[in-house]
Amino acid sequence: MTTEEVRGDAQKASGSTAGVAILQIIIQLCFKGSISKILLLIYCLQLTKSISYFDLKLPTNAQLYLEELGKFVDGEYLKPDYIMGLLGIEFELSNIIDGINEYAGIE
Repeated sequence: MTTEEVRGDAQKASGSTAGVAILQIIIQLCFKGSISKILLLIYCLQLTKSISYFDLKLPTNAQLYLEELGKFVDGEYLKPDYIMGLLGIEFELSNIIDGINEYAGIE
């Protein structure tokens, strides 16, 4: 199996993982209304993404997973700016992420 095949499989898997995560967030908002659990999910995702900042020797599949997870955490899959713009709401995900990072003391 080549690196390109592994990377392609990882991208396919991350797309479905992103869909499941989005669905889970929407269901929690609709049925539970618990913002603290959603913030906990965001914090856990950010902590997982921060693993890539350390000089660790990880298996290739773990590195690919962390890259794709980082894209999800950064909002590259969601494109909420465009969706909210269609609704007439000014919204920038980067401002929210920066605010959460500032609150948590992450630079």
